[in-house]
Amino acid sequence: ATHGECYHISTNEIITIRDLVTMILGIINVDFDSIVNISQERLGKDQAYKLSSKKLRDHFKWQDNISLKTGIERTITWAKDYFNNLQKLPKNYIHKA
Repeated sequence: ATHGECYHISTNEIITIRDLVTMILGIINVDFDSIVNISQERLGKDQAYKLSSKKLRDHFKWQDNISLKTGIERTITWAKDYFNNLQKLPKNYIHKA
């Protein structure tokens, strides 16, 4: 690898935003229709964002060891476990250049 190279770390699973939201809401037991408002398509909307982790997989023989769903479940569990700590953090984001 060359210094400064960029690698995309991801699963090879392809999922729509709607299916991802449905997955997350299912994990936290929230009804999709009770919380999601479907709006019109955004003008100029991209059909898909296809980022590939092939470079990372090829150069370093990296592979994902958990499914997307398991990763989401673990992230939700982490957020619940540390919710009180997270509440204490500043709400504003300051981008450092």
